[in-house]
Amino acid sequence: MNACKKMFSGVLSLLAVVVVLFYSPGESFSALSANIPRMIQECPSFSDYPGSSGVIWLKDVRYSLGADGAMTRDSVFVILARRGIDESWSRWTLPVPEDGGSVEVFSAALYDPGSGRMLSPVLPRKSQSGGVSVVELAFPDLQEEYIISLSYREVFPKRFAVDDFIWVNETLPLWELQVTVDVPAGSDLAVSARGVGDLRRENAGAVERHAWQMVNNLPWTTRTLRGDARSYLAFSTRKGLEPLARMLSAYENVLVPQPSAPVEKLINQQNKLRTGSALISWMNAAPSFQGPFLSSIVRSTIPEEGPWSEWEKVLILNRWMRKAGWEST
Repeated sequence: MNACKKMFSGVLSLLAVVVVLFYSPGESFSALSANIPRMIQECPSFSDYPGSSGVIWLKDVRYSLGADGAMTRDSVFVILARRGIDESWSRWTLPVPEDGGSVEVFSAALYDPGSGRMLSPVLPRKSQSGGVSVVELAFPDLQEEYIISLSYREVFPKRFAVDDFIWVNETLPLWELQVTVDVPAGSDLAVSARGVGDLRRENAGAVERHAWQMVNNLPWTTRTLRGDARSYLAFSTRKGLEPLARMLSAYENVLVPQPSAPVEKLINQQNKLRTGSALISWMNAAPSFQGPFLSSIVRSTIPEEGPWSEWEKVLILNRWMRKAGWEST
């Protein structure tokens, strides 16, 4: 993990920043809090990102595959926040993977950005959201500026592959992003990416490690002139098509609800162009899960009524469009 260097006024000079390690790849996530004082000294402040309600100092995501076929995803977030930050960053809802999966929170706490001392630990709470088992964490704004520190593990059973899709640009400035993917030695990792750093490969015992590091990722907004230019990283050990296409094709067996009577009426219209437009409008207006984590879940059986995740909406719409006579893939 590379430490954040203090930003200086010249943005272009950022390319010359030399990065040093915050903590080694073998260090446990629970030990990350010991480096908070150092991060305070070396990471950018609100003066470097005027007008922002938060700065993600660090996002570290690591993937591995167990002998039983379960994929493990370990995540670390350290965020400089101020009062009024969007609730998607102060209130976390982590869905528990289906079929015996788990979410384990290693550490969650608030820190003072002036002294580096812990203000308060944050306790996780198990709950239900739209029929989905979740782990919730609420980081209260105890003062005007504070640091959110969170590390947790997700286990996806019977995955038999390592794959994911990651947005590189978040809704907040992201100072340092680290992505590490460990796959069994001799395995192929297909990658599709835009706007990410160079891939580093190394042998680490019985696994082959793929790692990316990106520094100073500006926030993404749909209000930009190029709203489609959001950087991403997709990868998979599954053979065949592009990683994202493989993940989508794997969802073909998901049980999608039958159209309700009002939707069936839209499907049976004679004008197929009007039907397609009406179905898209209907789905856009349907209730959605809130928060960046619930938005990407896909349940093995999608319920008849929302809220649905954004991925589930795509699958439902795809199936209904086919029923209306569209060639949707």
